[in-house]
Amino acid sequence: MIQILETWVTRKLTHHLVVLEFDSDFVGHFFDSNELAIAAGTNLTKNGLILQVVGKQTAIMEFLNAIRAEIKVDRITTAKGGEGMIERGPSIQQYRVIKVAHASGWYNVPKGISIRDLATKLELSKSTVAEQLVRAENNIVGSFLDNSR
Repeated sequence: MIQILETWVTRKLTHHLVVLEFDSDFVGHFFDSNELAIAAGTNLTKNGLILQVVGKQTAIMEFLNAIRAEIKVDRITTAKGGEGMIERGPSIQQYRVIKVAHASGWYNVPKGISIRDLATKLELSKSTVAEQLVRAENNIVGSFLDNSR
């Protein structure tokens, strides 16, 4: 962080308008295609940087994977009612769960991995993995059926 330009407080949040400097080789190329943008509301808190990005889900995932390879990411969320902010489909966590599940043989017959082993691999509870798989599958199947009409 180079500088805090402005700070203001709303009901529950202290907002900071900050100047951040990133190596352009590290993050700059993610914004060249105009498929990804940093949104207003990005915030520096006592717990770390909250970075809000909008764009195509594939661009967000590429950016997130690159960031995760370099720095610790504690949590990822999507905006409530974020329709239009990202493409329809699985949330970022659902995408991660379904990608690991697929790569691990979850969709093979017979299954190549148990829900317990998948949960261990993802460092999540079995119930969270099961719920995220069902939600992701529901989004994917729903989108497929909507597009086939």
